[in-house]
Formats: sequence, structure tokens, C-alpha cells
Amino acid sequence: LKFDIICLQEADYLKSSFFPENYKVVFSNTAHSRNGVAWNTNRFELVEDLGNILGRGYIVKLLDKETKKTLLVASGHISGCNPFQVENNDSAKGDRELQTIVDVFDNEEADLRLIGMDSNVTAVHPRLQILKNSGYLLDYENFLHPTCTNPYQVLNTRIDWIAVKSDDSVTINNIPVLSVGLNNLQTNLSDHKPIAAQVKY
Repeated sequence: LKFDIICLQEADYLKSSFFPENYKVVFSNTAHSRNGVAWNTNRFELVEDLGNILGRGYIVKLLDKETKKTLLVASGHISGCNPFQVENNDSAKGDRELQTIVDVFDNEEADLRLIGMDSNVTAVHPRLQILKNSGYLLDYENFLHPTCTNPYQVLNTRIDWIAVKSDDSVTINNIPVLSVGLNNLQTNLSDHKPIAAQVKY
């Protein structure tokens, strides 16, 4: 694996043994959405496992061994709604879930805050304003590449995002992941394509 931190959602089929020996993986034990975070132990070490958030998120605090900075990392699987706009307050549950992750982050000391999530909304949905209003940067480069499909619905756009926030200088640039298919036993069991970003801090 070439990625230092991996956020996992609905990872019921994954086991820590699937990862190389230099990766540590922690999962939530929730019944609905088994979320988790994996990290390269050559680069990061666990400071604190903050655990499950409303059955929809999982948070850890890591120490970057190179920079000595601390990172809060959340993997979020936010409740679905109309992915393009609010209809009959259908996004309220998921909005609360995302706001709770942001609030937990605000109450913890860290140099960097990172959220990798299946937000279930597109770039134009108001849900993402929760992050923007709290000072998060989103990986908008190449954001039109679709990331989600399933046997019943095709969303030809992106609903998975990576967001970052720091009091110091930070940049985030999306890295397109174009070679991974969907619902494929050899390369990807998920109905979402993976997303990746380079974060410089």
C-alpha cells in the first residue's frame, strides 16, 4: 500500500490480516456501519483511540513520527439523503452525524484534523457547508470523477470526500484513482470507488 492513512466505511468484509504487517487497523463494533482507520506504523503511532461516533464515524488520534505533529483522523459513513439537495429535511440525520464529528474534533487538541468519508452527498449539497463553515478544506480537484454506484442506482458524480483542517499551513490535492472497478471480486468488493489525496502540512 502506498497510502499512509486509510479510512474505511462499511468494512464488514475486512480483517486486519488483509493489510501488510506495517499497518495497524482499528474497527468499530457497530451493527449498522463497521467503520475503521488504518495507518502505516512506520510513519504514525496511535496516541488515543477515541472510538465510535453515533455508529457512523470512528476517530483516532495519531502522532506523525517525522514531524512530531498530532492528527485527529475520522472515518465517516454519513446517513444518506437526496445527494443533490435537501428535500423535506431528509438530510437532518446525516448533518447531525457530520456535525458531531466536527464537534468532537473541536474539543480535542491536535495539529491537524482529517476526515475521510462517504458523505452520501455531491459537491453542491448544503451538507458540505458544515465542513466549510468550520474551516475545512475539501479535496475538490478532480471532484467530478464518479465514485458510487450499486445494482439499483447510478450516481454519475462524486459523493465521497476527504477534508482537512489545521491552524498552520495545509494543502490537500486529490489523487485520481481510475484503475479500480466496482463490485469486482479481484480488485474492489465495494460499490464505491476509492478516493485518495495528498495532504501537505
